[in-house]
Amino acid sequence: MNKEFYLKLYEPFYKDKNKKSFLNIIDKIVTNLIFISFPIFIIIVFINGHGVIRLILSTLIPFMLLSIFRKVFDAKRPYEIFDIKPILNKDTKGKSFPSRHVFSAFVIGTSGLFIYIPYGTLIIILGVLLAIIRVIGGVHFIKDVSVGALIGILSALIGMLI
Repeated sequence: MNKEFYLKLYEPFYKDKNKKSFLNIIDKIVTNLIFISFPIFIIIVFINGHGVIRLILSTLIPFMLLSIFRKVFDAKRPYEIFDIKPILNKDTKGKSFPSRHVFSAFVIGTSGLFIYIPYGTLIIILGVLLAIIRVIGGVHFIKDVSVGALIGILSALIGMLI
């Protein structure tokens, strides 16, 4: 992704204070919805006896492996490479590839599809929205969120089908 293309996505939000504020609020809401709902979903799955151990392992192990990979690979973020100020409140250096937020949404959502389709579908929709926000917000490249989503889906499929 070249700088000109990236700036076309980024600048309309960066230049408008209301859009910038809106993007930050939506990012927080979507992120919190996903991550607050997951422990609640785990409790519901446990109460209903639908394989809570499989659910936890199919999300936790890939999350840990992805976190290690990101730390070792240490890809720079758009705001580091293009020397821009991110729209989202973020100042982390490196660890951009793949997106852990998007990975988490897709591994949770895809795992959720195996247990309760409406929950999984909602989380995947939120994951797509989160991916868009993270790119426009200047903290990830399209490849970061795309690979994060793909690894999340594959991890959940492997974990839930084994």
